[in-house]
Amino acid sequence: MNHPSTAGPCWSTAALGEPPGTSAMELSGLGEHLALCKGLGGRLLALRCGAQAMHAFSASRFMTTIVVMSTFVLACSLATT
Repeated sequence: MNHPSTAGPCWSTAALGEPPGTSAMELSGLGEHLALCKGLGGRLLALRCGAQAMHAFSASRFMTTIVVMSTFVLACSLATT
């Protein structure tokens, strides 16, 4: 028993003999989609982007921070003895 697929329209990303490019209708649809996504993100998206930037900044300097803090602790312990 064969059941017809109800997954929706099928489309291909191949140019199918036409020159590759983006049509004005596709660009318009993409612009609408991006505007919708940006509007849904709002402040939480900005907060998440900021948190990712802070994490990237601190993670890239993690070992340097550990070495500097260890040196500082060692110097303080030697100075008090």
